[in-house]
Amino acid sequence: MSIGNRIKEEREALDWSQKDLAQKSGVKQQMISKLERGKAKGTTGIVPLSIALNVTAEWLHDGKGIKERGAAIQAEIESYPESVQAEIAAAIHRRLAAIC
Repeated sequence: MSIGNRIKEEREALDWSQKDLAQKSGVKQQMISKLERGKAKGTTGIVPLSIALNVTAEWLHDGKGIKERGAAIQAEIESYPESVQAEIAAAIHRRLAAIC
């Protein structure tokens, strides 16, 4: 599956038009169209596209690695020692308490 196929599949799963994705990512609609049609093989907009689509840039680019950004972050955190995991959890809790 190509980068264009992955972009289109994720965009359609969110029920977004190319224009919607362009507005949410800041990547021009024309570039999204070229990627989806296979007329462009890559873009410097891979990170903003991946953020808008809530997938990892690695997965969007080459189809490898963990797809969902949240799952990738969780896997990264779980690779840390328990003491570091506890510090991360406490920092997240403090941040959430501050904004709620």
